Amino acid sequence: MTKILITGGAGFVASHLVDYCLEQGDEVVGTIRWNEDLSRLNKNIKVEYCELTDLSSLIRCINKHRPDVISHLAAQSWVPYSFDNPIYTMEANAIGTLNVLEAVRIIQDIENKTWGNNKYYKYNPLIHICSSSEFYGKVPKEKQPITELHSASPMNPYGVGKVGGDLLGQLYEKYYDMRILITRMFTHTGPRRTMMSAECFYAKSIAEAEKYYKNGGNIDYIIKVGNMESIRTWRDVRDAVTDYYKLFKEGKTGIYNISGDTQKSIQEVLDYLLSISKLDRRFLQFETNTNLLRKVDVDIQTTDISKFKREIEQSTRYTFEETMEDLLNFWRERV
Repeated sequence: MTKILITGGAGFVASHLVDYCLEQGDEVVGTIRWNEDLSRLNKNIKVEYCELTDLSSLIRCINKHRPDVISHLAAQSWVPYSFDNPIYTMEANAIGTLNVLEAVRIIQDIENKTWGNNKYYKYNPLIHICSSSEFYGKVPKEKQPITELHSASPMNPYGVGKVGGDLLGQLYEKYYDMRILITRMFTHTGPRRTMMSAECFYAKSIAEAEKYYKNGGNIDYIIKVGNMESIRTWRDVRDAVTDYYKLFKEGKTGIYNISGDTQKSIQEVLDYLLSISKLDRRFLQFETNTNLLRKVDVDIQTTDISKFKREIEQSTRYTFEETMEDLLNFWRERV
């Protein structure tokens, strides 16, 4: 049995990782914030109240449980919010990651000073830093697919914060001999995602339109749209967390791009969601909303995940179509 500490245990990705770890028979500890929405929190884990910006709470939590793996998923991950609140975003994403690393280093330092070389067991957990494809930013099409060797070029405060955490992890691995795993996950989605990324926005809009007509609506329903030509490589969140887990079990360190193999534009995503809905497109209108357009947008991302595939057998339990159907059903229940 492995003991795994997952920061942000009630978050979208974290909740799926918690479920998967429990299915494998592992012991799971999840950190949460005092005022957090806990609707996604699995009740079968140990819970610790913890703030990323409070180093003392991280030291207490990690030293209390001494997990074999620390999967650091907690972050401020809503890109539009990061433009309005860049200081908070940087504190959560860059300083928060630094505090996780420092907490482990301080625990190690105290043990070294107390026990010296006579200590038969040095605490050195595998630390998983969840970075992001936003590390790379807008990469010219002629320089894709994107490998782990591409340079950092973030296009928003969220991405800058993720770059900071990513580079700190690399530094701590080299300088302090820590075991650091960095994953740069590309587009992933699925049930339980409430952040209004494009596919969630359209799934929610379709669910609301279905409810509108079911309740007797008799005029055309308007769906707001943004940049529909943007292309992403899609992966189901439930498959994404299995990728993380396999890296944990193999004790992998270093940097890995992780993504699916299915490329779809935002327009294709909307078209598919509409095709499995109960709506008649003749009674829908589509209007461009400038609030859904970014000043600088990543229009295409194709990913090179050959490093991951060479070392880990990648499994795909969910097709793109199954992911979108589950996402739409999730929003049908919520509206």
